[in-house]
Amino acid sequence: MDISDQIIRVLIASAVQIGIGAMVLFSVLWLANAIQGFTFRAMTSAIGLRPLVYSTGWIGTTVHEFSHLVVLQVFRIKVVAFKPFSPDFENEHLGYVISEPDPGNPFHWLGFFLAGIAPIFGGVSLILLSAYLLLPDLDRVVSETVIASIDKEIVSVHGHLLIVAKATYDGMRLLFDSSNLGRWQFWVFLYLASCVFCHFAPSRQDLHGISRGLAVLMMLLLVGNTAAAFLWFDPVAYTLYWGRYLGVVLSLLGVAFGIGLAHCFVTCVAAIPFRVFR
Repeated sequence: MDISDQIIRVLIASAVQIGIGAMVLFSVLWLANAIQGFTFRAMTSAIGLRPLVYSTGWIGTTVHEFSHLVVLQVFRIKVVAFKPFSPDFENEHLGYVISEPDPGNPFHWLGFFLAGIAPIFGGVSLILLSAYLLLPDLDRVVSETVIASIDKEIVSVHGHLLIVAKATYDGMRLLFDSSNLGRWQFWVFLYLASCVFCHFAPSRQDLHGISRGLAVLMMLLLVGNTAAAFLWFDPVAYTLYWGRYLGVVLSLLGVAFGIGLAHCFVTCVAAIPFRVFR
């Protein structure tokens, strides 16, 4: 394969990675904000803002802010103030992490971007862990999802999307299983889910200034694909190979978001009598 063919394959692989990555990122952000928005509004209409914040924020906001903090520490970005849960209704914040990234350090740009979206993954991790401990069928759903995602016969984007869709459906089905109603573990999980889904989406302030981090990530993809090509790895085949493991992550997100959608529906329906009689 000559140099021109290698360059073309590097550009194709990079374009596919960036395109799919952007689609996934914006879809996850949109869905997280939608789930949080509907859940928060429904619960606020039922019990009021302050009771909701104090009953769910001590877990949800703490997980949110610690998710920021962990990533900032990993990238060695200076943290000057940290309050995991300190409601301030006048200034409309429930907790905060104030950091000082080096404006000339691309490594910090990348870390700042990842810290901005970290609450989604921190919240999803807590949901999956608590569901694993408290809901009886999650281990089966997760094992089926992981096995399907890394199946070597599935090489198309359409095939992986079907797996993610099934994982989302299975996550919703976990919450709607009528056998859960008589189990105390289910009600504990429902409370933890309320805490997370009311507070896990990144705020506008979290996402402010992440464009430089995105640019660094795209440059790393381009450099990595170029290095792979000159080491005689096919960057397109390399992309398809690692795409399976991205599929695992997306499928696990699908399970968590399926639980979130089901929880959102239950919350909205349960809030109707409160709105009627308040």
